[in-house]
Amino acid sequence: MIRTILLTCSHFIGHLFSSRLKKALVMQAKHEQAFVEFNATFPPAVVNQWEKMVAEWDRDKTKKNPYEEPVAGTQSFCVS
Repeated sequence: MIRTILLTCSHFIGHLFSSRLKKALVMQAKHEQAFVEFNATFPPAVVNQWEKMVAEWDRDKTKKNPYEEPVAGTQSFCVS
């Protein structure tokens, strides 16, 4: 009985994994194409500079994090 339950669960999990993997691969291809198209909107010099910043930060986390959003808005010393 336990063997039957395990085989049934194994089959279900295998099917579920396979189904989700197929969906993930389709989405990966769509995201990659979107990235390629978006990346092409920037001048090559900008892309090269960005890639250099990322590589430097990957090697040394004390460097400026290129993924952080710049802080925008009013500074506290500007508020009366």
